[in-house]
Amino acid sequence: MVLEAVVDPNVPPIPPHVSLDQFKAFMLSLGKGDPEASGVIRHGVKQKMAEFLK
Repeated sequence: MVLEAVVDPNVPPIPPHVSLDQFKAFMLSLGKGDPEASGVIRHGVKQKMAEFLK
């Protein structure tokens, strides 16, 4: 079986059980060399804020 998926590379794979400290560390590590870091960080922050505001 072949599974093909089209995904947005700027949407980070952040599981729902990640602590705030782990999330901060992930975001800081992206800024150290990922050319698409700004888009990933923007989407990641939106995702986590939505989770915390529930």
